[in-house]
Parts: sequence; C-alpha cells; structure tokens
Amino acid sequence: AALFSCRGFGVHVNGFVRGETPQDLKLWVGTRSPEKGVCPGMLDHIVAGGIPASHPLPSENVVKECEEEAGIPEDLASRAESVGHVSYNGMDSWAWEGRSDHSPGEGEGYKRDVLFCYDLEVSDQARR
Repeated sequence: AALFSCRGFGVHVNGFVRGETPQDLKLWVGTRSPEKGVCPGMLDHIVAGGIPASHPLPSENVVKECEEEAGIPEDLASRAESVGHVSYNGMDSWAWEGRSDHSPGEGEGYKRDVLFCYDLEVSDQARR
C-alpha cells in the first residue's frame, strides 16, 4: 500500500493479565522472529496483522489473526475488546527490506495506516 500511498488497515491486540489489585496488571509482549523482514527480533503485540478482503471487519480479523499467530482459540479471541484506533502517516522503507538489491532511501513510499486496537484479557497460565 505504501508504494501507491494507499491507506492500509490492520489490527493490533494487547494481551494482559489482571492481578489481585488494579495496580497489578501484566502485559503480554511478543518477540518478532529474527527472520522477519520488518523489525526482526523486536518486541511486539501478541497479535497483529493487516486486514484482508476476506475478513474486512476488524473484529473478525482479530479472531483469525489470534489463531494464526498465537494459537489463541476463537472462544477466547472473540472476547477481545475494541479500545480505539491509531492513524499515522509517514515515509516507509520497511516494505522493501526483503529485496537483496535494496539501498537506503531507494523505493520508499508514503504510508497511511489505520490500526484498530484491541485488548484481550488472557490467563497467566496461557503460556505455550
């Protein structure tokens, strides 16, 4: 989408565990694969992904992405609560990271994204 300055849409899910007090809240944080073309090895949401034509509703895509990326079953993923969205614009060169002939500053596009944000309460026993 950045190549043509088209608006992109995605979902991001924060996983959290409630403690015994309101101050005792723990956030689940994922680590991206070192083989990823974008931000390899960096910290990330527990689930994130673009919204495809096959799942145009953000809430439906959350369920699909939860299963694909984190093995979170549909009955739990469907409890994710929409908490807003983030919209941003800027130059993007990440889309070209996988190319072997990529030079810095070459092939950049203008990224115009909207991320639909969700919170999902998970169990502290949910580790895989």
